[in-house]
Amino acid sequence: MKILKNQVFGILLPLLAWLFLVTAGSAQADNIQSLRQIADAVKSFLVTENNGRISIDKISIGVIDPRLRLPACPNPLQAFLPTGSPSRGRTTVGVRCSGTVTWKIYVSARVRIMQKVVVLKHPVMRGQQLSLQDLLLEERDISNYSNGYIAQINDAVQHIMRRPATIGTILTPRMLKAITLVHRGKNVVIVAKDSSFLVRMSGKALMNGAKGERIKVQNLRSKRIIEATVSGANQVTVDL
Repeated sequence: MKILKNQVFGILLPLLAWLFLVTAGSAQADNIQSLRQIADAVKSFLVTENNGRISIDKISIGVIDPRLRLPACPNPLQAFLPTGSPSRGRTTVGVRCSGTVTWKIYVSARVRIMQKVVVLKHPVMRGQQLSLQDLLLEERDISNYSNGYIAQINDAVQHIMRRPATIGTILTPRMLKAITLVHRGKNVVIVAKDSSFLVRMSGKALMNGAKGERIKVQNLRSKRIIEATVSGANQVTVDL
């Protein structure tokens, strides 16, 4: 009988030890802040910072050191942008716990802003005038395009490239120069209009101008100098 008890004890002892370790480990894990919760707090914060214009799947979180052992926060985690950190592109987000438990860490993240933009179908040279055959719309990540981008193909057509560019390049306003439609010293048609009538008269350009630019022109009949908007080749418009 004594041998049987020893055998039973020999079986139960490792089992009890295992249960103790599992229970202790579980209790210890309950006192450690979940890294997944930290990552989720960062993602939710960035969605809010971008006014809901992005989805969580467009946000990637940098690796949080798995060896990190922060005390579990009894209150909701608070995320914030450190001074100088953007809310899109590559950024850093702070996460802190306040209350009876206090700590603060910083997490790297990347926010992608996807939008259709004008890109080049093939390489182009400096000074080349763009046509429809040179351009197409593609969805790209524009989160890091601080110089802007062009969203409509018609806004790039008939513009001049300021520098060469390769296939797939996203066009920005700084890359393009509008064609000069009105030349200084040349005669132009001045179109004066309002909602009810339109008058055309002859004038002379006192400045070069591209479409949409305001330049000075002289009315050849009255000799009066006025400001007008370039609206076409050798044509300017004045709104009355």
